[in-house]
Amino acid sequence: MKDKELEGAPIGFKPLGQVPVWADKAPPIAGLPGWDEAAAFKFFTTGIGPNGTPARPPMPPYRFSRQDAEAVIAYLRAIGQQNK
Repeated sequence: MKDKELEGAPIGFKPLGQVPVWADKAPPIAGLPGWDEAAAFKFFTTGIGPNGTPARPPMPPYRFSRQDAEAVIAYLRAIGQQNK
């Protein structure tokens, strides 16, 4: 459903082995609710969230360049505006 893109949902698969911090739901990221620009930029360039911990699996570790992080943040903010 186009108007529900990136609004969060259960993750439809489980790890093959034990992963204690496995995320069973994808969070809503359209518009980046609850994220200020500095926190979003830090997350996309370091992989560390505002709570000081990395993203939980199955989210892979990543480190975006400044340009890529800014582009992803702009995209996610724009998707949030479209879904309102």
